[in-house]
Amino acid sequence: MIGPVGDPVLTDSWMPVTNGRDVGTDAPRGVTLLDTPLVLWRSPDGTIHAARDQCPHRGAALSLGRLRGDTLTCPYHGWVYDGGGRCICQPAMPGRTPPPNARLDLFRVCERYSVVFVALGRAPAGPPDYFPEWDTAGVRHYHDEPVVVRACGPRIVENFLDMAHFPYVHPGVLGAESHAEVRDYTVTSRPDGIDVTDCWFWQPAATPGSTGGADVEYRYRVPHPYVATLSKLPTDGAAGFSLMIMASPIDEEHCRTWMIGAFTDPYISTDDFAEFNRRIFAQDVPILESQQPRQLPLDPTAELAQKPDRASSAYRRWLAELGLRYGTIPRKDF
Repeated sequence: MIGPVGDPVLTDSWMPVTNGRDVGTDAPRGVTLLDTPLVLWRSPDGTIHAARDQCPHRGAALSLGRLRGDTLTCPYHGWVYDGGGRCICQPAMPGRTPPPNARLDLFRVCERYSVVFVALGRAPAGPPDYFPEWDTAGVRHYHDEPVVVRACGPRIVENFLDMAHFPYVHPGVLGAESHAEVRDYTVTSRPDGIDVTDCWFWQPAATPGSTGGADVEYRYRVPHPYVATLSKLPTDGAAGFSLMIMASPIDEEHCRTWMIGAFTDPYISTDDFAEFNRRIFAQDVPILESQQPRQLPLDPTAELAQKPDRASSAYRRWLAELGLRYGTIPRKDF
C-alpha cells in the first residue's frame, strides 16, 4: 500500500503526530500528517486509535465528535464507531445493523518518547528506535511541545547537522566569529542512515551549565529522513547530553518539530535545559523559514557547497538514493 501522498519512504515509516498527553479519553484530537487529516482518540484501557478524520457517510470531521467509552461518535449524524473502526450504530435507522463498508480508514499507531507515532502505509515491525540515548540508564528526559515551522523537513534536518552556522545564528552560545573554522570530520553513510563523528567545534557556552568557552565534540546520526540526533560528549568535567529533532510534515512547507533530550547533569534543572534548547531553536526558525527554494534540492549542482557541508551533502545523497520526493526537489538522474 502506498499512502495518500504517494511517497512510501515516509508513509511506510513511523511519523510523529502529537504528544501522548494530548490524546485523552475525554475528546478526540485532530492532527494533519503528510496532507492527511487524522483523528486520534484513546480508549479507557489506554489504547490509542488513529483514523482518517472523515466520516464515510457525509465527510464530516470526526475530530469534532465525542467519545463515549471505547466509541467515537460523528458530530454530524451521530454514527458511532468502535475502536476497530466499525460503525455499530446509525441513530436515524434504529435496530438496523450497519453495512460492512460503514467503517473508518484506520492507521497503525504507537507511543514512544512520550510522542504518538502513526504509519500511513505499511507500519514497521516494531516501534521507532530513532533515539537509543533515551533508554540509557540514569538519564533525565527533556520533552517539549512541538513548534510549527514554515519549512520542509529535510531543510530542518540539514540545519541540525550544520556546524558552520553556529557563530552567526547562535553567537555567544554555540559559536563565535573568532572561531568560525569547521575542522574536518568523518561521515559514514549506510543504507539505513548516516553517522557523523569526530566533530569538534569551539563554543562559548556549550551547555546550560557552562562557565566558559571550550572545544566540544559532537556526534550526529540520521536514522530517518525526517529525524536526526546529536550527542555532545563530556569534556573538561562538563556533562554532555543528547538531542533528537523530529520534523513531522503537516504539508511540504510546514512541519511540527520536536526537540527531545536526554541528559545527566545533576546540577541543571529540566526547565533550564529546556529553555537552553528552546532559545537555540528559536534562533534557527527565522533562517529556516527564509530559505529558498522551500523544498530541499537533491541535485548537487543546485546550490553551492563548501567542504564543511560534507554531512549535508551525504544526507542529500542518501535521500536521493532512498527515492524521497516529499519535501525535496529530486535529482534528475534518480
